[in-house]
Amino acid sequence: MSIGTSLSIQFPRPLPLFSLGRTFDSAALVAGKVLTGSRSRTVFTSSAPHHVLDTKGSGDGVVVLLHGISSCASDFAPLAYRLRKKFSRIISIDLLGHGRTPLPDSSSSDQEVEFSSMSDAVAEVLDQLLRDGEKAVVVGNSMGGMVALKCAVDHGRLVRGLFLLSPAGAPVDEAELKAISEMFKIGSLREGRRFIRRMHGWRGRRRIGGVLATLMGRAAKYRVEREAVRTIFARALEGGNSFLTPADAERVDVECCLFWGKEEKVLEGAKHVQFFRDNLKRLEVLEEEGFGHVPMMDSNRDIAQHISEFAQRLPSG
Repeated sequence: MSIGTSLSIQFPRPLPLFSLGRTFDSAALVAGKVLTGSRSRTVFTSSAPHHVLDTKGSGDGVVVLLHGISSCASDFAPLAYRLRKKFSRIISIDLLGHGRTPLPDSSSSDQEVEFSSMSDAVAEVLDQLLRDGEKAVVVGNSMGGMVALKCAVDHGRLVRGLFLLSPAGAPVDEAELKAISEMFKIGSLREGRRFIRRMHGWRGRRRIGGVLATLMGRAAKYRVEREAVRTIFARALEGGNSFLTPADAERVDVECCLFWGKEEKVLEGAKHVQFFRDNLKRLEVLEEEGFGHVPMMDSNRDIAQHISEFAQRLPSG
Protein backbone atom coordinates (compact mmCIF):
# COMPACT_ATOMS: atom_id res chain seq x y z
CA MET A 1 0.00 0.00 0.00
CA SER A 2 1.52 3.32 -1.08
CA ILE A 3 1.81 6.31 1.21
CA GLY A 4 -1.28 8.46 1.10
CA THR A 5 -3.67 5.64 0.32
CA SER A 6 -6.71 5.94 2.56
CA LEU A 7 -7.43 2.97 4.75
CA SER A 8 -11.06 2.19 5.43
CA ILE A 9 -11.63 0.13 8.57
CA GLN A 10 -14.98 -1.58 8.97
CA PHE A 11 -15.86 -1.94 12.65
CA PRO A 12 -18.49 -4.54 13.49
CA ARG A 13 -21.93 -3.07 14.03
CA PRO A 14 -23.08 -3.28 17.66
CA LEU A 15 -25.60 -5.97 18.37
CA PRO A 16 -29.11 -4.69 19.02
CA LEU A 17 -30.36 -4.90 22.59
CA PHE A 18 -32.62 -7.80 21.59
CA SER A 19 -29.66 -9.95 20.45
CA LEU A 20 -27.54 -9.05 23.46
CA GLY A 21 -30.41 -9.93 25.78
CA ARG A 22 -30.83 -13.32 24.11
CA THR A 23 -27.08 -13.95 24.38
CA PHE A 24 -27.14 -13.07 28.08
CA ASP A 25 -30.04 -15.49 28.64
CA SER A 26 -28.19 -18.31 26.88
CA ALA A 27 -25.04 -17.66 28.91
CA ALA A 28 -27.06 -17.55 32.14
CA LEU A 29 -28.62 -20.92 31.32
CA VAL A 30 -25.21 -22.53 30.78
CA ALA A 31 -23.78 -20.93 33.92
CA GLY A 32 -26.76 -22.06 35.96
CA LYS A 33 -26.42 -25.65 34.80
CA VAL A 34 -22.73 -25.64 35.70
CA LEU A 35 -23.46 -24.12 39.12
CA THR A 36 -26.20 -26.57 40.08
CA GLY A 37 -25.19 -29.67 38.11
CA SER A 38 -28.67 -29.69 36.57
CA ARG A 39 -29.55 -31.11 33.20
CA SER A 40 -31.95 -29.82 30.61
CA ARG A 41 -34.89 -32.03 29.80
CA THR A 42 -37.72 -31.68 27.33
CA VAL A 43 -41.07 -32.92 28.60
CA PHE A 44 -43.83 -33.18 26.01
CA THR A 45 -47.29 -32.01 26.99
CA SER A 46 -50.53 -31.54 25.07
CA SER A 47 -49.83 -27.80 24.70
CA ALA A 48 -46.08 -27.63 23.92
CA PRO A 49 -42.75 -29.30 24.72
CA HIS A 50 -41.61 -27.88 28.06
CA HIS A 51 -38.00 -27.18 28.93
CA VAL A 52 -37.12 -28.29 32.46
CA LEU A 53 -33.98 -27.95 34.56
CA ASP A 54 -33.72 -31.10 36.67
CA THR A 55 -31.31 -30.98 39.61
CA LYS A 56 -30.35 -33.77 42.00
CA GLY A 57 -29.96 -32.96 45.67
CA SER A 58 -28.81 -34.69 48.83
CA GLY A 59 -31.82 -33.88 51.01
CA ASP A 60 -35.37 -35.20 51.14
CA GLY A 61 -38.41 -34.50 48.99
CA VAL A 62 -39.03 -32.72 45.71
CA VAL A 63 -39.37 -28.98 45.18
CA VAL A 64 -40.74 -27.40 42.00
CA LEU A 65 -39.83 -23.82 41.02
CA LEU A 66 -42.20 -21.71 38.88
CA HIS A 67 -40.99 -18.33 37.61
CA GLY A 68 -42.82 -15.07 37.00
CA ILE A 69 -43.84 -13.34 33.80
CA SER A 70 -40.90 -12.63 31.44
CA SER A 71 -38.60 -14.72 33.65
CA CYS A 72 -37.40 -18.30 33.11
CA ALA A 73 -36.25 -21.43 34.93
CA SER A 74 -32.55 -20.53 34.87
CA ASP A 75 -33.24 -17.43 37.00
CA PHE A 76 -33.75 -19.87 39.87
CA ALA A 77 -30.23 -21.34 39.53
CA PRO A 78 -28.74 -19.63 42.63
CA LEU A 79 -31.77 -20.70 44.69
CA ALA A 80 -31.62 -24.24 43.27
CA TYR A 81 -27.95 -24.37 44.25
CA ARG A 82 -28.89 -23.57 47.85
CA LEU A 83 -31.76 -26.07 47.84
CA ARG A 84 -29.61 -29.02 46.72
CA LYS A 85 -28.67 -29.84 50.32
CA LYS A 86 -32.25 -29.57 51.49
CA PHE A 87 -34.18 -31.56 48.85
CA SER A 88 -33.54 -34.71 46.84
CA ARG A 89 -34.66 -33.09 43.60
CA ILE A 90 -35.25 -29.58 42.31
CA ILE A 91 -37.40 -29.19 39.19
CA SER A 92 -37.43 -25.75 37.52
CA ILE A 93 -39.90 -25.36 34.65
CA ASP A 94 -39.93 -22.86 31.78
CA LEU A 95 -43.62 -21.94 31.57
CA LEU A 96 -45.42 -21.61 28.23
CA GLY A 97 -43.77 -19.05 25.95
CA HIS A 98 -40.91 -18.41 28.40
CA GLY A 99 -37.30 -19.49 28.41
CA ARG A 100 -36.92 -22.43 26.05
CA THR A 101 -40.55 -23.49 26.15
CA PRO A 102 -42.33 -22.30 23.00
CA LEU A 103 -45.86 -21.17 22.58
CA PRO A 104 -48.11 -23.77 20.96
CA ASP A 105 -47.85 -23.76 17.19
CA SER A 106 -51.49 -22.96 16.56
CA SER A 107 -53.76 -20.05 15.80
CA SER A 108 -55.25 -20.35 19.28
CA SER A 109 -51.96 -19.83 21.12
CA ASP A 110 -53.43 -16.86 22.97
CA GLN A 111 -55.76 -19.32 24.70
CA GLU A 112 -52.78 -21.42 25.74
CA VAL A 113 -51.21 -18.69 27.86
CA GLU A 114 -54.22 -18.55 30.13
CA PHE A 115 -53.00 -19.16 33.68
CA SER A 116 -55.18 -22.26 33.95
CA SER A 117 -53.58 -23.64 30.78
CA MET A 118 -50.16 -23.06 32.30
CA SER A 119 -51.11 -24.92 35.47
CA ASP A 120 -52.53 -27.80 33.42
CA ALA A 121 -49.22 -27.99 31.53
CA VAL A 122 -47.24 -27.96 34.78
CA ALA A 123 -49.39 -30.86 36.01
CA GLU A 124 -48.63 -32.80 32.81
CA VAL A 125 -44.91 -32.21 33.34
CA LEU A 126 -45.06 -33.38 36.96
CA ASP A 127 -47.17 -36.42 36.08
CA GLN A 128 -44.24 -37.55 33.95
CA LEU A 129 -41.41 -36.61 36.33
CA LEU A 130 -42.76 -37.56 39.76
CA ARG A 131 -43.06 -41.13 40.99
CA ASP A 132 -46.53 -42.58 41.49
CA GLY A 133 -48.09 -40.96 44.53
CA GLU A 134 -45.23 -38.50 44.98
CA LYS A 135 -46.01 -34.88 45.80
CA ALA A 136 -43.86 -31.77 45.57
CA VAL A 137 -43.47 -28.53 47.45
CA VAL A 138 -44.30 -25.97 44.76
CA VAL A 139 -42.58 -22.58 44.91
CA GLY A 140 -44.00 -19.83 42.71
CA ASN A 141 -42.91 -16.23 42.18
CA SER A 142 -45.31 -13.59 40.84
CA MET A 143 -47.18 -15.18 37.91
CA GLY A 144 -45.63 -18.49 38.92
CA GLY A 145 -47.31 -18.09 42.30
CA MET A 146 -50.70 -17.84 40.65
CA VAL A 147 -49.92 -20.86 38.46
CA ALA A 148 -48.92 -22.75 41.62
CA LEU A 149 -52.20 -21.82 43.30
CA LYS A 150 -54.23 -22.94 40.28
CA CYS A 151 -52.24 -26.17 40.21
CA ALA A 152 -53.16 -26.77 43.87
CA VAL A 153 -56.83 -26.14 43.08
CA ASP A 154 -57.06 -28.31 39.96
CA HIS A 155 -54.25 -30.86 40.50
CA GLY A 156 -53.95 -31.13 44.26
CA ARG A 157 -52.75 -34.74 44.06
CA LEU A 158 -49.35 -33.39 42.98
CA VAL A 159 -48.91 -30.65 45.58
CA ARG A 160 -47.54 -31.17 49.07
CA GLY A 161 -47.44 -27.49 49.99
CA LEU A 162 -47.16 -24.02 48.42
CA PHE A 163 -44.42 -21.48 49.08
CA LEU A 164 -45.51 -18.26 47.39
CA LEU A 165 -43.04 -15.45 46.66
CA SER A 166 -44.85 -12.16 45.94
CA PRO A 167 -47.57 -14.12 44.13
CA ALA A 168 -49.97 -12.70 41.61
CA GLY A 169 -53.50 -14.01 41.68
CA ALA A 170 -55.43 -11.57 43.82
CA PRO A 171 -58.08 -9.69 41.81
CA VAL A 172 -56.78 -6.42 40.33
CA ASP A 173 -58.72 -3.50 38.92
CA GLU A 174 -58.13 -2.09 35.46
CA ALA A 175 -55.98 0.80 36.68
CA GLU A 176 -53.55 -1.45 38.55
CA LEU A 177 -53.39 -3.90 35.66
CA LYS A 178 -52.60 -1.12 33.20
CA ALA A 179 -49.89 0.20 35.52
CA ILE A 180 -48.27 -3.22 35.76
CA SER A 181 -48.46 -3.67 31.98
CA GLU A 182 -46.70 -0.32 31.49
CA MET A 183 -43.90 -1.40 33.84
CA PHE A 184 -43.19 -4.27 31.46
CA LYS A 185 -42.58 -2.00 28.47
CA ILE A 186 -38.89 -1.23 28.03
CA GLY A 187 -37.84 1.13 25.26
CA SER A 188 -34.22 1.86 26.17
CA LEU A 189 -31.27 0.61 28.16
CA ARG A 190 -32.00 3.21 30.85
CA GLU A 191 -35.53 1.88 31.19
CA GLY A 192 -34.14 -1.64 31.35
CA ARG A 193 -31.89 -0.73 34.27
CA ARG A 194 -34.81 1.03 36.00
CA PHE A 195 -36.92 -2.09 35.51
CA ILE A 196 -34.27 -4.23 37.20
CA ARG A 197 -34.02 -1.85 40.16
CA ARG A 198 -37.81 -1.85 40.56
CA MET A 199 -37.86 -5.65 40.81
CA HIS A 200 -35.36 -5.81 43.69
CA GLY A 201 -35.24 -4.74 47.31
CA TRP A 202 -32.13 -3.17 48.78
CA ARG A 203 -30.60 -6.59 49.50
CA GLY A 204 -30.48 -7.26 45.78
CA ARG A 205 -29.86 -3.72 44.48
CA ARG A 206 -26.64 -3.35 46.44
CA ARG A 207 -25.12 -6.16 44.36
CA ILE A 208 -26.35 -4.93 40.99
CA GLY A 209 -24.49 -2.15 39.25
CA GLY A 210 -22.23 -1.29 36.36
CA VAL A 211 -21.83 -3.96 33.71
CA LEU A 212 -24.14 -6.43 35.46
CA ALA A 213 -26.99 -3.91 35.59
CA THR A 214 -26.46 -3.17 31.90
CA LEU A 215 -26.54 -6.84 30.92
CA MET A 216 -29.59 -7.53 33.06
CA GLY A 217 -31.36 -4.49 31.61
CA ARG A 218 -30.71 -5.71 28.08
CA ALA A 219 -31.94 -9.19 28.98
CA ALA A 220 -35.06 -7.66 30.50
CA LYS A 221 -35.83 -5.78 27.28
CA TYR A 222 -35.50 -8.95 25.24
CA ARG A 223 -37.74 -10.86 27.63
CA VAL A 224 -40.61 -8.40 27.94
CA GLU A 225 -40.89 -8.20 24.15
CA ARG A 226 -41.61 -11.91 23.80
CA GLU A 227 -44.99 -12.79 22.36
CA ALA A 228 -46.15 -14.67 25.46
CA VAL A 229 -45.59 -11.66 27.72
CA ARG A 230 -47.49 -9.25 25.50
CA THR A 231 -50.29 -11.81 24.98
CA ILE A 232 -50.70 -12.41 28.72
CA PHE A 233 -51.12 -8.70 29.40
CA ALA A 234 -53.39 -8.19 26.41
CA ARG A 235 -55.64 -11.07 27.46
CA ALA A 236 -55.76 -9.80 31.05
CA LEU A 237 -56.68 -6.28 29.94
CA GLU A 238 -59.45 -7.74 27.78
CA GLY A 239 -60.76 -9.64 30.78
CA GLY A 240 -59.86 -12.99 29.26
CA ASN A 241 -57.13 -14.09 31.66
CA SER A 242 -58.87 -14.73 34.95
CA PHE A 243 -57.36 -14.15 38.36
CA LEU A 244 -58.31 -16.06 41.48
CA THR A 245 -61.70 -15.65 43.06
CA PRO A 246 -62.28 -16.10 46.80
CA ALA A 247 -63.98 -19.39 45.95
CA ASP A 248 -60.86 -20.53 44.04
CA ALA A 249 -58.58 -19.65 46.94
CA GLU A 250 -60.78 -21.45 49.43
CA ARG A 251 -60.35 -24.65 47.40
CA VAL A 252 -56.60 -24.68 48.08
CA ASP A 253 -56.35 -27.51 50.58
CA VAL A 254 -52.63 -27.57 51.41
CA GLU A 255 -50.38 -25.64 53.76
CA CYS A 256 -49.25 -22.34 52.25
CA CYS A 257 -46.52 -19.88 53.14
CA LEU A 258 -46.71 -16.38 51.66
CA PHE A 259 -43.44 -14.42 51.55
CA TRP A 260 -43.91 -10.72 50.82
CA GLY A 261 -41.06 -8.23 50.58
CA LYS A 262 -41.68 -4.85 52.20
CA GLU A 263 -40.05 -3.17 49.18
CA GLU A 264 -42.57 -4.63 46.73
CA LYS A 265 -42.98 -2.13 43.87
CA VAL A 266 -44.97 -4.12 41.28
CA LEU A 267 -48.10 -5.28 43.11
CA GLU A 268 -50.14 -3.27 45.60
CA GLY A 269 -48.90 -5.09 48.67
CA ALA A 270 -51.47 -4.50 51.39
CA LYS A 271 -54.42 -5.36 49.15
CA HIS A 272 -52.85 -8.53 47.77
CA VAL A 273 -51.63 -9.83 51.13
CA GLN A 274 -55.07 -9.22 52.66
CA PHE A 275 -56.77 -11.17 49.87
CA PHE A 276 -54.64 -14.22 50.64
CA ARG A 277 -55.07 -13.78 54.41
CA ASP A 278 -58.84 -13.70 53.97
CA ASN A 279 -59.19 -16.62 51.58
CA LEU A 280 -56.40 -19.20 52.02
CA LYS A 281 -57.44 -21.49 54.86
CA ARG A 282 -53.99 -22.70 55.92
CA LEU A 283 -51.68 -19.73 55.49
CA GLU A 284 -48.53 -18.45 57.14
CA VAL A 285 -47.38 -14.95 56.14
CA LEU A 286 -43.78 -13.71 56.24
CA GLU A 287 -43.09 -10.05 55.53
CA GLU A 288 -39.47 -8.91 55.58
CA GLU A 289 -37.46 -5.76 54.99
CA GLY A 290 -35.01 -5.50 52.12
CA PHE A 291 -36.93 -7.74 49.69
CA GLY A 292 -38.77 -6.71 46.53
CA HIS A 293 -40.81 -8.49 43.87
CA VAL A 294 -38.19 -11.21 43.27
CA PRO A 295 -37.17 -12.18 46.83
CA MET A 296 -35.09 -15.18 45.74
CA MET A 297 -32.84 -12.80 43.79
CA ASP A 298 -32.49 -10.45 46.73
CA SER A 299 -31.20 -13.19 49.03
CA ASN A 300 -31.32 -16.77 47.76
CA ARG A 301 -29.77 -17.97 51.04
CA ASP A 302 -32.58 -16.57 53.20
CA ILE A 303 -35.32 -17.76 50.86
CA ALA A 304 -33.81 -21.25 50.64
CA GLN A 305 -33.81 -21.42 54.43
CA HIS A 306 -37.44 -20.33 54.64
CA ILE A 307 -38.48 -22.92 52.03
CA SER A 308 -36.57 -25.66 53.84
CA GLU A 309 -38.11 -24.81 57.22
CA PHE A 310 -41.58 -24.70 55.63
CA ALA A 311 -41.07 -28.13 54.02
CA GLN A 312 -39.92 -29.63 57.32
CA ARG A 313 -43.25 -28.65 58.90
CA LEU A 314 -45.31 -30.38 56.20
CA PRO A 315 -46.69 -33.89 56.39
CA SER A 316 -44.48 -36.33 54.49
CA GLY A 317 -45.46 -36.93 50.89
